[in-house]
Order: sequence, then C-alpha cells, then structure tokens
Amino acid sequence: MEEHNSVAIIGDNPEALLLSVLYAEAGIPNYLVGPFGDDGRTHSNRPGLEEALWLLGIFKKSGKIAITPDHHRLPLSQVRTLILATHASSPDHTNALEMTVRNLAPGLVSGTTIAFTGLCKPRYTSSVVKSTIEKHGGLNIGVDMNLYYMPLFWTGERIQEFKEKRKVLAGFGGAISNPFQEELLRVFPTLSLTSTMEIAEASGLYSAVSREVARALELELAKISEVHGINYDEVLELSRDGRAAFTGSSNPIPERESIATNIALSSSRQRNGARLMRAAHSINEEYQSQIVDMIKRALGHCGYPFRRSRVAILGTDGLLKNPWSKPESPP
Repeated sequence: MEEHNSVAIIGDNPEALLLSVLYAEAGIPNYLVGPFGDDGRTHSNRPGLEEALWLLGIFKKSGKIAITPDHHRLPLSQVRTLILATHASSPDHTNALEMTVRNLAPGLVSGTTIAFTGLCKPRYTSSVVKSTIEKHGGLNIGVDMNLYYMPLFWTGERIQEFKEKRKVLAGFGGAISNPFQEELLRVFPTLSLTSTMEIAEASGLYSAVSREVARALELELAKISEVHGINYDEVLELSRDGRAAFTGSSNPIPERESIATNIALSSSRQRNGARLMRAAHSINEEYQSQIVDMIKRALGHCGYPFRRSRVAILGTDGLLKNPWSKPESPP
C-alpha cells in the first residue's frame, strides 16, 4: 500500500494543521480533513500560523498533503493511521467529536492505528473514544486495532518550537507498537512514554492550565509593580532564569489558553478546589479593562481627564482582540 494513503488527520483547530505540516515535513504524506478550505484557512487572518500556512501551500502543491473538507470523503480502507485532533472543551465540541468518531467507526478496518490528540478530561479517551469505536465499529481495541493518546496544544509559538516541545504518548493498556512510535519520532524529536492514558490526559490538561494561571500571576505582579513605581520589564528580565515558565517566547492567545481551564473546571466536582483556576481565568478575561484602568491612572497623574483625551496604542493589536477569532468579531 502506498504511503500517501496511510495517514489521515481530522480536526478543526491549529493542532490539526500543524500536525499535518509536520508529518509532511518528515516525509509522511497525509490527508488533512476539516473545514480548512482549499488553502487550509478556517479564517482569513490567523496570526502565529503564517509559516505553517506557507508550508501547507507548498506541501499541497507537491501532493504531500491532500485537504479533504469532509471525513465522509476519506478512503478509510486505505488509512492505517487515523489522528483525531479536536479538543473536548465544550458540549458542542464534545458532541461533534463523538459524532465524528461514531460516523468513522463503521469504516475502520482491522490493523488501523487510532490516536486522539485533543485536550480532555482524564479517562475520556478510554470511556468515550474507545467505547464509541467498539460499539459502532464492531472491532476491539487492543485486539483488532490500537488506540493511543498524545496531548497536543498550540500556544502561539512558531512551528519549530511546537515541534521541539516534549510530547507525551500513552497506549491503551500501556501497549505501544514500535511502528507507530517510530512514525511519531520522525515527526517529533522528543517523545516520552507513560504507563496509562489517564496520566497522559492529566499531563496535557494540567500543563495548559498552568500557563493560564502563570499568565494571571504575571498580570498581578505587573499591577503590584506599577503601584510601587517599579519597572516590571526589568524585574522580569532579571528573574527570568529563576521564575516559573510563564508565557515564554510564545504569544498568548486568551481564548486558546482558556480551553484547558474550561475542561478542568467542568470535570471538577468540588467548586472550592478550583478557586485558583477560576481566579486566573477571571483575571485573564479582565486584562482589557485593566489596560483601560492603567491609562486612566496615567492620565490622572498628568492632570488630564480620561474623557476626550486622545490615546495612541501602538503595537498591542494581539492584546486588544483575540487573533484566532474571525476578523469581523469586535475587539
């Protein structure tokens, strides 16, 4: 069987796009299935993914990536590796994912390797993805086909940074086949294996949550520095080596970062136990009003009223609106 018929990546998010490009870059042709359009774009403006979109155009012309808008057009009998790259982050996304798996299951053939790469609640892969495949496909995971979980989450970094970040992989029942592991190592240079899917699910979810908490902490520390007349940029530079990994070199995208927090909060039965995440979520959502308050205070120190004052904001387009949203959405 030819290699160009062996891999299919299904998703509607940046991770699916990046994964498809990295597979092609590693010399593994693939299908990219989702609402990406002929040029791979779900929106006309997607800051942070320009390089990936450029590579997508090259690989599409060379035939290494075939964009298919609907999974119903996917030749499942030819697919040997099927990757689902959708986050189970809301009822709508979860329902859409489960319906996709349900529709795909009858067409899967014995020997297919299935990998789920979206963020989800612990035990979601085994309790939902696995059970749906077995119920509607008539094949048993671990006997007729293999199921894996690998959390992928794009936080605004360049494609090379996304590639080089350590990836976590777990197989159902702890089993990981050498061929699939070798396939992934062609795509990602650093791969860590875990004993259970639940550990991998929690690892991916908590890593993403920690970014939002850290980002909220940075905002709070910046406010404290402002009160005391301290240049926070200089403090940040001096404490860079000793501080926790906050936003790093990537560009934080608030709506992306909140995906993991929404999943974690929805799975938390004790509301009090999620106070830190809720506080971080609230702070990050209110950062726009914090910018306005800072401008008001600065004008007040100079003796100017906020009303009718002219304020020029330069180079903060990413702070004033969500760069992943549609261009027509209000800031």
